[in-house]
Amino acid sequence: MRGMDEGPRDLNEPFHLLALDIPPDALAPGFGKVRTAVRHSILSLSAVGLILGGLACQQDSPVSNAEDREVREPAQAPAGKGTERKATLAAEIAGQMSEPLDFEFDFDVSDVAGRRVTRGDSAGRVLIVNICATWVPECVNEVSNLSELYSRFHDQGLEIIGFYRETFDSATDTDRNNVLEFCNRHQVPYSGALLLDIGNPIPDFKSIPTTFFFDRQGKPRLVIAGLVDPLKLEVIVERLLKE
Repeated sequence: MRGMDEGPRDLNEPFHLLALDIPPDALAPGFGKVRTAVRHSILSLSAVGLILGGLACQQDSPVSNAEDREVREPAQAPAGKGTERKATLAAEIAGQMSEPLDFEFDFDVSDVAGRRVTRGDSAGRVLIVNICATWVPECVNEVSNLSELYSRFHDQGLEIIGFYRETFDSATDTDRNNVLEFCNRHQVPYSGALLLDIGNPIPDFKSIPTTFFFDRQGKPRLVIAGLVDPLKLEVIVERLLKE
């Protein structure tokens, strides 16, 4: 899972070896053996160079080796650091949720698999609505994070639906097939539909990705533009599920 919130993608925004390859028949008799000896000498010198280079690397400052161990062994991070960060996020989110949001967000659509999905399906449950697109790199990470979240908290009362903005004028069967293929490839466990099938304009939606959070009473509690930190997602859902 990807960490750290990233900025949103704006909707208006339209990556020798030296070879001696002389044919033997081009050389005078006896030169073939000479050429072979030369090649063997070059390979031997190269091997010596690699060995000496490896020894030099081992004698480098131990700081780089320590840093390598930190990357490969994240479990050795200072105890309590994750807990402190989670507490900080919880306080931040509590402040954000204290500001009331007042807007209607209703939908009654068929998802890309042909199933009917309505706003009323999530009555009494926490709902996340994620607006994304298969062509936005940040959305691949967002969908992965939300899929893991869904697997962890669905049985406790979490629902998620993804609305995909593939084009800007009309929803087509090609768009539906693209989203269906995307969801199958990334093993997305929740429903996905085309954003344009909603029909009504969505409030506070200006960029992709954007994520809406609704409580068990169906009230909007938070809107976040851009890729959301996985730990922040976890803290938001845990708070809403406990309310």
